[in-house]
Amino acid sequence: IRLDPDGVIILQSAAQGDLRLVNDWTKLRVLKAVKNRRVELVASPELTIPGPRLLELMRLLSPLVQAWSSRP
Repeated sequence: IRLDPDGVIILQSAAQGDLRLVNDWTKLRVLKAVKNRRVELVASPELTIPGPRLLELMRLLSPLVQAWSSRP
């Protein structure tokens, strides 16, 4: 809470994301990320496998960060 992030990206190494993780964050209504609806879940089984798949993670994260920077 002290860090008050502008955005939160939850990474989950599963085929389908568990939206309860997002709901847990949205309970922290004092955070800028929650107020601005910038809590996102990215789920993919490859997320925790080290190596060249890091580029895949960047491909998944890039649209989120770009969308956040274009919204007021």
